[in-house]
Amino acid sequence: MAKSSKPVLRLADADAGVDLTSLAVYSLDAQGKVLNAAQINREGQFDVPADSLKSTARVYVAAAPKGNEPPDLANAVAISTRDFATRLKGDAVFEIDKSRWGVLFPIVQCANGSIEHCYPYPHVLYDIETQARAGLAPTILKSRVQLEDYARIPASVFIPYRCAPLCDGEVEVFKRTCCCRPFIYRDPRIFEIIRDLERIVETIPIPKPGPDPGPDPAPFQRIASRAYPLIDESGTLNEQTINAASDLQALKSLSGGEQLQYLETRPYLRCWGRRCGTPRFVGRGFLQPDGTFHICWPEPITIQLPWCHTEYAFKVTQVVNGVPTVIYNGVAAHQWFDNPHGVELHTYNPNAQSCTHNDTVPVDGAAALLVDIGLTDAWHLKTPDADGPLSVATPSDFNDGLIWPGPVSDRNRNINLGGTLSLLYQFTESLRSVARYYRVSFCSANANGDPTGPRRYFQNNLSWYYLVFTSAGLEVQTQFLGPQPVGSSTGLYLIPYRADHEYKSNQFHAYIDTSSVPEGRYLLTLEVFNAAGQRLHPTGTPAVDPADVAGGFTFNRWYQETGPTAIVPYGALTHMLWWDNRPVTADIVDLRQDGNPSDAECQFLSGPSTSQFSMGFRAYHPEPLFFQGYNSYWRRGLGGGSGNLGSGSNNAGQPPAPAAISSSVSFESMLTPADRKCAFSVNLDAWSKTSNGFGRLGIDGHDQAAFAVEIV
Repeated sequence: MAKSSKPVLRLADADAGVDLTSLAVYSLDAQGKVLNAAQINREGQFDVPADSLKSTARVYVAAAPKGNEPPDLANAVAISTRDFATRLKGDAVFEIDKSRWGVLFPIVQCANGSIEHCYPYPHVLYDIETQARAGLAPTILKSRVQLEDYARIPASVFIPYRCAPLCDGEVEVFKRTCCCRPFIYRDPRIFEIIRDLERIVETIPIPKPGPDPGPDPAPFQRIASRAYPLIDESGTLNEQTINAASDLQALKSLSGGEQLQYLETRPYLRCWGRRCGTPRFVGRGFLQPDGTFHICWPEPITIQLPWCHTEYAFKVTQVVNGVPTVIYNGVAAHQWFDNPHGVELHTYNPNAQSCTHNDTVPVDGAAALLVDIGLTDAWHLKTPDADGPLSVATPSDFNDGLIWPGPVSDRNRNINLGGTLSLLYQFTESLRSVARYYRVSFCSANANGDPTGPRRYFQNNLSWYYLVFTSAGLEVQTQFLGPQPVGSSTGLYLIPYRADHEYKSNQFHAYIDTSSVPEGRYLLTLEVFNAAGQRLHPTGTPAVDPADVAGGFTFNRWYQETGPTAIVPYGALTHMLWWDNRPVTADIVDLRQDGNPSDAECQFLSGPSTSQFSMGFRAYHPEPLFFQGYNSYWRRGLGGGSGNLGSGSNNAGQPPAPAAISSSVSFESMLTPADRKCAFSVNLDAWSKTSNGFGRLGIDGHDQAAFAVEIV
């Protein structure tokens, strides 16, 4: 077979380490069929059969594939077919500029980070919506939350939530190139951004708190249906929408120069609109058991054009019981990162599976202690010290049994409990060889902190979910805990030690329905039992019953955020809790013109413009300490103006006291110059503090009245 002279391939500015033998020259016909693959030797020489040139339509230099794999023409250097044929007639030298041949030797690019699953879901959504509408950037409230972290949330709402690492899932990495000229002073694009942000802010949902702490996909469906969703259907925050209100406020209030600085620090605003290329998948990998990932992929050397940069986004999928579920989608939610290293992702998808990575309280040896009431740490509970296995010392403070204790004047503290209390205990792994079962009960406390009346045991069927890792994904299985009889003891629950299974996070050991008993102070007690069902007491401590068996462990009480816990020297662990499920009363008693009250059903008020309107009302909780506050206001017609009639943080008009009287407003202030008469409504809202440890229960009061006003 006749051959032409050997051509030579040279890579301009290549160092001695570049291996030319890893490359080949490919000749393709018009249909893309490979006619010839010429391997390049160490000197850069290659052979091209002369007869292959007759049908050659395209020529590429590409990496030589292994085996029978097709050439990677997506990362190849194209050579002009005419130039190629012409040069082959002589001793041809093909020199390729470095800006082009870099694609032939891809470098390895890596991304690393972590992903967490945040819950409880309805409260998370309310928190996010509240902050978004208020123009506040969202803050992830992780474990060990402080009351001060809630300062940005309206005073009537308490919304702690926590995040746990995902322990399994597949992570995909995407990249795109964005080219955006730098902003200049009074840049027209800034006004475009302001206009778009105004449209987005109008779509942000009005926050509606939900009382339930558990998983609830419905809020996600409600929010994801919006034109600009806060959280998409995968449970991923939309960064542009979340920050829209705060960005809008800033851009409207800042000067031209300050606007430029503001935009420069926010990458998602830097290339607002359609100034980025199509996202391209570049690599995938798997989450590690601690929720971290490290993914690498080959990436060619490229030279960025001026004003261009590369961004990265991530997508996480979990396969649960054979069903793939996207639980994070940064591409759809516009969560792009300039730097793919140290990325922190969060998903709010109720279907995401996270393992038991909850923070534990540092305790030495075999021990049992109360850790959480809902998502409120037990050290926030004000309880007297135990003075026996089933009792505590005489309450000496007004807030014994409440959470978030503080001065009586602080209406954000001294929170009473109510609803169903979810209790999480910590059983250290060292306790496993001593205790295998537990039991939770409660009874009323008298004035001395001693138990009185019947003792009620938690007896609901309880199972915990745990994860089984398979080659196909995750399988969710259940472990029945109880109640079950063991030996001569009844109503026992198996202690779910981590050594037994990979239990999911956000599971609790007992649920106490406080609405099943009257309001008041109660004693909550934990007992532990060995594998034979014998009740245990720490060696050297008073037992609940003489038949109890001594064991090498301790009961502990978590009473401070940091530092050691208190050892409870008794045969059971008892705390005092004060719960009250009575609702707040909000009642508009009468409407008043110039101080004259009327409780008639239909009222038409008329008088001079100086006439004063007010109302008589009652807003109170039967226990004044548990009253959060009230607010009253009037509103004119359909979508008209409104005004405040007063607010307060103490009981107002609680019987047998007479009704409280609101502040007054003139008819002239309520009406407009164009409308001398109109219909009105007056509204009264009152809030209770009552919490189940996840958030306020919302057993609040509301009343409304309608009337008409005319200036004559």
